[in-house]
Amino acid sequence: MHRLAANVHVSIAEHNLVLPFIALEEYAYRGPSFSLNPERDTQQASRAADTLLREAATPDHPRLFSSLAIVVRPYGLNDFDTRQITLCPLLTREWSRSVCDNPGAAVLQALPVNRFRLVDLREAQKHLNCVGEDRPRNPVPSTPRQATIVCRAKVYPVGENDFHTAAVRISGELGALWTVWGHGQFVETAEAMTKREGEAIVALVQHALGPAENFAALDSIMCRSRRPGPADSPRRADCPKG
Repeated sequence: MHRLAANVHVSIAEHNLVLPFIALEEYAYRGPSFSLNPERDTQQASRAADTLLREAATPDHPRLFSSLAIVVRPYGLNDFDTRQITLCPLLTREWSRSVCDNPGAAVLQALPVNRFRLVDLREAQKHLNCVGEDRPRNPVPSTPRQATIVCRAKVYPVGENDFHTAAVRISGELGALWTVWGHGQFVETAEAMTKREGEAIVALVQHALGPAENFAALDSIMCRSRRPGPADSPRRADCPKG
């Protein structure tokens, strides 16, 4: 558990960030292997994780990336490994502890449901998920804190869909890409989701992932940025009523 809770120091687009290792989708989560040598794939993934943990252990020498996929989820709740709940008190930042054992946490209700990708927007084209080979419908935002739908997203099964790739400029050339859609009992449009989740991503980076954390400021923004129809967890309520 100490390995999963370890802080990883990275730099994207000249912005130094700190994240728990368990939030890094491409390192902490090993998906299924479809190669002819899954054992080799597992060994390579383990070596990559070990290298990252070693090279990004201190803020003095952050590991440089042009993009990173980030997963924010209840890290301590795992039906397949109940021991993972012991991870929660090992996390060093309040935002990650707030989601660790609380599926109804405001941070979870405000951020994208699955993942988002922090990117150097100068290289955003490499990471855009767009239908077809055409150029994006809209350029990535040019103004800090601005979020927009860039193109219709490629999803499976392929066909007409209401899924889109969204982008937000956080600060300087640091931005994020993620998938939005129109859905749900409360009928949030893809445009509304883009604006709301873009605000939440910016808040997470600025108030939680930098050299210092300001959880009070983060929590205030996350409470007002929750998706429509949020329900507080029976474990505890993060946001004031009314």
